[in-house]
Amino acid sequence: MQVSFKHDIASLTQDLKRIKESAIPKATVQALNRTATGVRTDAGKAISKETGIKVSDVRKELKVWKATKAKLKAEVNARTGSATNLIKFVTAANQKPNHFNSRRKLKSGKRGKYKAKGVKAKAWGKSKTYEGTFIGKGRTSGKLLVFTRTSDKRTPLKSVLGPSIRNTFDSQPMQKLLQKSASIRFNKDMAAAVKNQIRLATK
Repeated sequence: MQVSFKHDIASLTQDLKRIKESAIPKATVQALNRTATGVRTDAGKAISKETGIKVSDVRKELKVWKATKAKLKAEVNARTGSATNLIKFVTAANQKPNHFNSRRKLKSGKRGKYKAKGVKAKAWGKSKTYEGTFIGKGRTSGKLLVFTRTSDKRTPLKSVLGPSIRNTFDSQPMQKLLQKSASIRFNKDMAAAVKNQIRLATK
């Protein structure tokens, strides 16, 4: 008994070419978008760790522009993540007008030293007293904010800002970290996406 086999290389080559032409573009779009979502997650955690801002708040400012077949490029950025007032980094229990710059009362009835040299806040992941600052209400917003005086006079006042999500995201160290993350993620996501698309094309 004899068993013989033959193959049609030309036909097989055409089938593989057809699968490749169909699978690769779809896989690329899928991989780019999956990578972008992953990088957004990585950025949220990294920026939160560096600034002290909650991960959930950071993620709100990180936008993802997805790739399409016509545009094989995905993007993550933080264009809207401007700096906020330092009050956001003050413990809720201490967010009171003049909480830090109130004076202690002496037995003589006179006012003693200030309670603190300034507002204590945990920005950039580190607890620190910001000398010369105090908590007051914004003139127009009425919200509690951290201020400092620009001279020996009572006014004008200057709002004291905390970390900026946008500036932290755009910084060279963060960009280097995220580019590395994107490269690792894309290689993994692309391999998985190609495998998935080939599986779907050969069903």
